[in-house]
Amino acid sequence: MHRSIFLMSLLAFAVSSVHATSLLFYLQPQDVTVHVGDSAVFQVSVQGADTVQWFRAGVLQATTGSRLVLYDLVLSDDASTFTTVAKTADGQSLESRTATLHVLRPTRQLVTLTGELSDRFGQALGQTASVSQDIVVDLFKSAEGTDTVYSEAFLQTDGKAITVDNGKFMARLGSGRILLGSLESVARQNQTLYVQFSLGQPGAREVLLPRIPVTAMPFALSGGPGSIQGAGLPNTLGLIAPVGTTYTNTSDGKTWIRTFKSWVQAQ
Repeated sequence: MHRSIFLMSLLAFAVSSVHATSLLFYLQPQDVTVHVGDSAVFQVSVQGADTVQWFRAGVLQATTGSRLVLYDLVLSDDASTFTTVAKTADGQSLESRTATLHVLRPTRQLVTLTGELSDRFGQALGQTASVSQDIVVDLFKSAEGTDTVYSEAFLQTDGKAITVDNGKFMARLGSGRILLGSLESVARQNQTLYVQFSLGQPGAREVLLPRIPVTAMPFALSGGPGSIQGAGLPNTLGLIAPVGTTYTNTSDGKTWIRTFKSWVQAQ
């Protein structure tokens, strides 16, 4: 009798130990930095969870089973901290690290460049799934010279790696790690510039040739963002203006800011 009880106790202890360690985060929520009007995605991968709870500054926001939460239109007051709690049906729980959402206001120091990347066999990168790529962008005065006037890096270590999806990518100059020069000054002082993309980090990268001529920097042609006003909502009126432009609705006195996607109300 004593032997049987002892064996059952060991079995119960073993089962309890398995339950206590069944929850495991393979992917913790990461810090995200976006501009006003962009989308922000937080994602976790956890073993053994039946549900995942998402908390913003300690307040429950959602309970999901998809391990993913999306903020489709980020406003300036969405900047906050986020944590998740994974739970099992029998009451076990495990809390993740705390991730931070940083929101940057629109700025005139942003120029959007788009392109396509392929490997040496001509196959588009990110065909089966999007990939994050370290990219360095350099601006030159000439097509082949060493006269670099601006350089900026988009690196995984900064959380700014460029997403490549089926070969296509977009880089916003002014939002990465600026290594050399002032984007605004360079654009205003040079009618024609040559863009060079490199894969990798500043000290070890593969240069992609040829350089691409750029003759129209968006904010240089527009004269930069300004302040305008009118009667009605800017999105309804279909107003188009440079990123960072402020619009005052004289009907209600509210101010709006132009982002990359649309007009958003200022906080």
